[in-house]
Amino acid sequence: MHIGIWKDNPMVATTRMDLMKCNVSDNQDWNARLFAQDWRSESRDGFKKSNLVRQCNYKYKIYIEGTWSVSEKYILMCDSMTLVVTPRYYDFFTRSLMPMEHYWPVNSMDKCRSIEFAVHWGNRHKRKAQGIGKKASEFIFNNLTMDNVYDYMFHLLNEYSKLLKVKPTVPPDAIEFCAESMPMQTATSI
Repeated sequence: MHIGIWKDNPMVATTRMDLMKCNVSDNQDWNARLFAQDWRSESRDGFKKSNLVRQCNYKYKIYIEGTWSVSEKYILMCDSMTLVVTPRYYDFFTRSLMPMEHYWPVNSMDKCRSIEFAVHWGNRHKRKAQGIGKKASEFIFNNLTMDNVYDYMFHLLNEYSKLLKVKPTVPPDAIEFCAESMPMQTATSI
């Protein structure tokens, strides 16, 4: 019997603190094992207990956003079926992810039952669950490229600039710094 795993800091968001209610208790086993992570302690100990590779050993990984969540891409790369608690905010690449194809959606208003159902379903449909995990990994490897990141940033900044009420200008004595000009600038300034 496989279970859903989550390990992170629950104190950064109410939705995460609410998720902790889905941990196994005397009254209910929601098929989830949730671990509160103390990142300061982990930092002092060299992150020995938070090895991402070891976390990929589980068949079902839970993703829930926090104040600054960067773990979604790592969780999706594990080849495990990812249970994604419906987020309020989206990363640029997550808008292309399809529920039931790249991840299993978890209802944010009924997390515990939704996780329990997803794990039961996955345990009964192992090949389909594994297929969801594999498709998510393929998606991340194929689509989360630096070219796509730069493309997103270009369009984001371009659209944001349209909201500015001030027209930025380059000061006349400004010096352009870029990868191509750096060696030349250093050589001429010596």
